[in-house]
Amino acid sequence: MRRASAARMAAAEPHGWVHATLGMGGAGPCAGKLNNYHDSIDWLNFGESMQPLIVTAAILRDNNRILITRRPDGKPHAHMWEFPGGKLDKNESPEQCLYREIGEELGIAIEVKSIFEVVYHRYDWGPVLILAYECLSLGGEIRNIEVAEHRWVHPAGLAGFPILPADRPIIEKLMK
Repeated sequence: MRRASAARMAAAEPHGWVHATLGMGGAGPCAGKLNNYHDSIDWLNFGESMQPLIVTAAILRDNNRILITRRPDGKPHAHMWEFPGGKLDKNESPEQCLYREIGEELGIAIEVKSIFEVVYHRYDWGPVLILAYECLSLGGEIRNIEVAEHRWVHPAGLAGFPILPADRPIIEKLMK
């Protein structure tokens, strides 16, 4: 029943995305943290031809501000802003992906906390499933290693940035 419902919702959503909060009070097979690749997509069952690209995003906070990064030249969606993170590698948990990606992109260590939001978005090239986690910086100075730049922005100010469409539901939740 969940499989059909999620697929229908994904097909029916006019903006191309479906999002659901799976945090502490969540219900269903993905309540709480998603522990591995299969837990993150099995209940959605998009079919062989529509398996979404699984990506993680870090929600890093500092004095009521949120960290966003700008995609560099030469990458898809260059110059767009997004939450730091990246693609889940085979046999990697979402938490492991965030540790690796944040280290590679920004040169800092983090602690991954609870899941903040899950977003499904359909781009022209295919679907993406974003697993956004609350994260805590363990110190160090942020360096723009694999990003063009970074900024700490108050949630209300995020609307003024050209943000990737798949990240917009995360911003909506941050502004609540």
